[in-house]
Amino acid sequence: MIKVPILDITDKNAVSRFQDFVRGSKYGQITQDLGWATVKDNWEQFHAYVEEDGQIIAAISILMTKLANGSRFAYASKGPVMDPHDLALLDRLVAEVKPTLIEKNVYVLRMDPEVAYDEAFDAEIKEHGYETRNVNVEGLHGTIQPRINVVVDLQGKQTQDEILAGFSSKVRTKIRRGWRDGVTTRYSNAEDDLKIFYGIYEEMAHRHDITYRPYDYFQRMLTTFGPDDIMRIYLAEKDGETLAVGLGFAFGDKVWYMYAGSISGPIFEAPRVIQVAMMEWAVAAGKSAYDLGGVGAADAEDSLYLFKSGFLGKEDAPRVYIGEIDCVFDDAVYDQLVRQKDAKHLIDSVGSAE
Repeated sequence: MIKVPILDITDKNAVSRFQDFVRGSKYGQITQDLGWATVKDNWEQFHAYVEEDGQIIAAISILMTKLANGSRFAYASKGPVMDPHDLALLDRLVAEVKPTLIEKNVYVLRMDPEVAYDEAFDAEIKEHGYETRNVNVEGLHGTIQPRINVVVDLQGKQTQDEILAGFSSKVRTKIRRGWRDGVTTRYSNAEDDLKIFYGIYEEMAHRHDITYRPYDYFQRMLTTFGPDDIMRIYLAEKDGETLAVGLGFAFGDKVWYMYAGSISGPIFEAPRVIQVAMMEWAVAAGKSAYDLGGVGAADAEDSLYLFKSGFLGKEDAPRVYIGEIDCVFDDAVYDQLVRQKDAKHLIDSVGSAE
């Protein structure tokens, strides 16, 4: 018998079962964990799951925010937690949450599972009544989560040498140079080290004129995920000075390198040295992959891509995901806020390429 309950977050037993499923699933994502709603504390939370013969087989964590026009935007970041190719199961899950979302004046439920882009699968998703945002909105910021991610396959790797063997020769040389220069790494879940991380992260954001999160955002992360060792802060140091920092999560089948920073001036390859330490964490935790995050394109002229792609083998390529899957509830609002902007983006992109 199949049931699709809405999670009652006051029911400790139901919450525990939901959390155990999300954390134990190979499709699990940190942004689908119940704790993520604590991190994103200015969004309203809503959760549901599919149960078959007493066992949870799919789950979704939705965060909602109210827009200036009174409508709400609902987002299941990197969710739902289930086989993304099982669209019949997705339909059942969405059908259960739909009445509540409509009641809350949600104009769209957006999902973006980490599943490879494929034209046939994209067409199948649309046949089920969803809209997709992928090739029509290219670029690092075309979608909420980047579609192109550099992910290192760690399957079968147990030692540091096996990890290094997968990198380009140039990156291996740079990492060894960093070690010879005395760069060491350590990890922490301590508040004092979070402050060190944030100081470097914030200064680098100012240096590059990019947006950054407030300190209390990371405090909530640490409070929520630090005690279970799901989140770690990594620090690369030399002669008592912290040169680079990284913040990651061990969840599902991977470690995700989510936030980072480095000081100005000589850094002795510290950002690359950190990657090795964090990949060793992934291997020790039994994860099969290490996610360096998104890039705008596989462009050899792009410094971000050049840095990240050096950790891939010669035969490896960045992963290209399906993008965003939208279940539209208010067509007029969606047309105004999404379709029209996407159409303009596509026209501008074509024009700039001519």
